[in-house]
Amino acid sequence: MAITTKILADTKTHAKVLLTWNADAAATATAVDASGLSGHENGAKLHITHINYGVGIGEVKLEFQGDTDIEAINLCGSGTYYGAVIKNTATNTGATGGDIIGTTTNASSGFALLTLQKQDMGEND
Repeated sequence: MAITTKILADTKTHAKVLLTWNADAAATATAVDASGLSGHENGAKLHITHINYGVGIGEVKLEFQGDTDIEAINLCGSGTYYGAVIKNTATNTGATGGDIIGTTTNASSGFALLTLQKQDMGEND
């Protein structure tokens, strides 16, 4: 799976990240590498506060990476998620703390624009 990740905004407290993928075989890969965001410290977390998404075929599952990965949300169809904050409850004190994993189904195509809230990153402690 080739998820393309583009950081659109990266402030002290939030980040906006655009994920896109196109008709790949089912696979799992890191969708958001938290260490690429400003202020990242090992064990820091990202919470999902808002998602705009469109999945033309199949679905994509987003998980918080940890000692045991924790499912955050499964997206299919298109729409906007603006419900309660999806908190990262994964236990992970390493460099991959805060990372988000994406898993697509066979031939899935689409995009997800994530608004992420930073926790324990630099000035946000």
